[in-house]
Amino acid sequence: AVHTKYEKELWSYSTSGLYYGDIRKSMEHPKKITCCATFVSEALYLSGLVTEEEINGMPYNGTGIHSSLLALEGRFMKITRYEDLEAGDIVFMEYKTKGKIGHVQIYAGNQTWYNAGSTSAIRKDSPYADSSYAKSKFIDAVRPLKGGSTSEED
Repeated sequence: AVHTKYEKELWSYSTSGLYYGDIRKSMEHPKKITCCATFVSEALYLSGLVTEEEINGMPYNGTGIHSSLLALEGRFMKITRYEDLEAGDIVFMEYKTKGKIGHVQIYAGNQTWYNAGSTSAIRKDSPYADSSYAKSKFIDAVRPLKGGSTSEED
C-alpha cells in the first residue's frame, strides 16, 4: 500500500528536506519526497510492527534503523543468507561502500522487491524484479516474527 501511494502520487527520492522524529509528518510530506529507509519505516509503522513512539525514536530516515529493529527484543530476527529470504523481509544492502549498509528495501517474494531507492524505483510498478543487483549487494535482512506485531489485531 505504501509503494502504491508513492507510485500514484508521483513521490520523488531525496535525502535532503526529510522530516525527523515524526513519521506522520514524513508520510504527508508536502513535497512528496522520501528515501529508502523512510519508505520501509512507513511500511513498518502502518503494518503495526512498530508503534509511532518506537519509530519516531529510531533513525528512520537512515539505515541505522537496522540495529534499532534488532534491538526490539523478540520482534525481529536477523537473516544472514540471501537464499533464506521470505516475503516481508527487510533487506539491507551495500550501496557505495563494500560491506557497509547503504540501502534498504522490502522483499516481496519470487525475486521481486518493493523499493524507494531512487525516483525511478519509486515510480516502477511494484513489486518488481531486480534479483541480480539485490543478491550481489546483500548484507543481511531482518524478519518480523510472527506474533511480534504491536497492533491489537494479532
